[in-house]
Amino acid sequence: MAVANEQTRQLVFGSLAAVGNAKPVGYLPLATLEKHLAMDVTEVADSFEKRGLKTRVFLANECCINSGALYVYDPSALQSVLNAASDVLERNKWPISAELFVDRLAKFWTEESDPVYPVIQRAFGNS
Repeated sequence: MAVANEQTRQLVFGSLAAVGNAKPVGYLPLATLEKHLAMDVTEVADSFEKRGLKTRVFLANECCINSGALYVYDPSALQSVLNAASDVLERNKWPISAELFVDRLAKFWTEESDPVYPVIQRAFGNS
């Protein structure tokens, strides 16, 4: 697989780099990071953690993304989204804590018809 040019790298990585208050969660498949962007997953995770964000690497067998994925999240911003939607999350047996929500999000693909889907969209910064 070819490594992306710098403009493409910035565009793809930019979605992960935007994680913060307005975009509480982001992820990139491990294959994208390692093969297309030629980035070391551990170094990328460390750089986000130095910014005060949380990271979690899910391997292929732990994740609904075929190659596995690196998830980055702002725990306080995500918790605010989850608190505001606690009723729909509880009704649908989704966790309300940021860490457990990211774990569930990574492991199970959620269809647009799912009642929790709008909450997931807000978590990814898509209102």
